[in-house]
Amino acid sequence: MKTRKFFIASLLGVMFFSACSEKKVDPSEKDAVAQITVLDEAGKPLGGVPVLIYDEKGYAAFQQNRATAALAGTLTLPDGKVDYRLPYQKWFASGSRVVTFVVKEEYDMDNYHIWAISRTIKASEKVEIEFELDKNLPSMPGSGLEIFDENNGHTLLGGAAYLDASHNFVGGDRYSFVDAGAVSDLNALGELKLEGFTDKIAAKPQHGYFVCKDISMMEFPSGRWGVSIDAEYMKMYVTDWLYRDGKIVGIAVQYLIQQPADHGLPAWDTVYDTKLADGGAVTISLPTEFGTCECVPAGNASLQFSYGAGHVTVRTMDPAAVVGKEYRFYIRVGVYYTAAKLRIAA
Repeated sequence: MKTRKFFIASLLGVMFFSACSEKKVDPSEKDAVAQITVLDEAGKPLGGVPVLIYDEKGYAAFQQNRATAALAGTLTLPDGKVDYRLPYQKWFASGSRVVTFVVKEEYDMDNYHIWAISRTIKASEKVEIEFELDKNLPSMPGSGLEIFDENNGHTLLGGAAYLDASHNFVGGDRYSFVDAGAVSDLNALGELKLEGFTDKIAAKPQHGYFVCKDISMMEFPSGRWGVSIDAEYMKMYVTDWLYRDGKIVGIAVQYLIQQPADHGLPAWDTVYDTKLADGGAVTISLPTEFGTCECVPAGNASLQFSYGAGHVTVRTMDPAAVVGKEYRFYIRVGVYYTAAKLRIAA
């Protein structure tokens, strides 16, 4: 009970601050309305439950830190329902938005439940948001999102990827997809895979996918690809088709934004000092359990790489090397890569 009172107090604090810091906005026919319902695992309405509301940027931050403040919030009424108005000027002046509604129950740092529902919403639209707070089901990872195809709403993932009329994921020159095959749920996807990635792939219910930004991917001399440890990628699980009048109009997915594991790689842009008197070389320890190591110089950096068990030695081959000069290079282990620099020290 103390935990629930705490969250209600926090939510009311957010609402009070918003009311004091923003001018009152009169209702408009362009406003969208979210009709929110919260039920327990038995289907009984739950009144007085805080519902937090995030925009795209805020929810991405929330996935990394669940203490992230919401952009807005509301409380369910005794019948477990509440209508929340999303003002046009605040939410939709620049077009449709992906809005995420969150209910969280937190007992301590290690014991909590989070339920999240994401919807692509446009001006003047009414959407139904229904939570069933079943604690026997995993609440995280897995935020829900309905993706409508290009003929029935044209939901955008990351502002660019979409579902075409033939129900293929399309990433264009921004995103690539990997079909991990049939899996039981989002948790079953496991570690990131890059084999067979493409910018267009069929959406299939009960299949898992990895989604990567093209800008974060790099091909190495062996033909293997890696994703930058300084980037993010998405795990996605297609739960079912979406129907309207008996016709497929989209898909329902669960997804999770993840930061790549470093797998023992050096932090991005780590600098290694070496002296010309010592041969202008440095040896870097690397993990062995994720496959072979592979390095490549950035641009025209004159470097030589020598590989051994659990390490790589990087040496400058630049005849014009002087104190203070830096040489950038990339290291791949498995499906991840990092950037580093060799610097000539005095």
